[in-house]
Amino acid sequence: MDPDYQPRTPKHKFREFVMRHKLPVIIVIVVLICGSVGGWIYFSNQKPTAQEKQAQQTKLLNDTADKAQKLAESGKQADAVKVIDNAIKSNDDPKIVGVLLLEKSTTYYNSGDYDKALAFALESEAMDKNSNIEEFIAKIYVKKDDNKNAIKYYQKAIELVDVSEAMGNADILDYQNRITYLSGATK
Repeated sequence: MDPDYQPRTPKHKFREFVMRHKLPVIIVIVVLICGSVGGWIYFSNQKPTAQEKQAQQTKLLNDTADKAQKLAESGKQADAVKVIDNAIKSNDDPKIVGVLLLEKSTTYYNSGDYDKALAFALESEAMDKNSNIEEFIAKIYVKKDDNKNAIKYYQKAIELVDVSEAMGNADILDYQNRITYLSGATK
């Protein structure tokens, strides 16, 4: 070894490369930044899939129902109604709003306020007719001692029963028995 030998400090290869290729390096950096920003914009504007939306709506309905039920059971009916009203305001899907209106109707029904229960059940029916809503409206009319309208809504429920469901025929028979009972009570 040469006694006068001093090792040379290695030059930074990356720095040297950048200095020699400034323009291509700048272009690569700009492309990476633009790609990142574009990707962020793309993914932030993605709408939820139908399955994701359904899951969100189911969670909203379950959370609202649980919260409202706990409040109503603890004697805080007005707070329960507010929870449901807030969920209604935050949703624009008519089917979900219909279900929430039915939940509101049920809250009033369980507290014995059949006039308000009926009003919100009819509003729910306007959003989405099905045998469950029609049956519930019939039950409200029974509580209000209005057998004529109760029979009318049990008949509507029969028309809307899905007989392909496991309990479809049993539901029809049940509604027919209720109509027979109420018909005897109106005479």
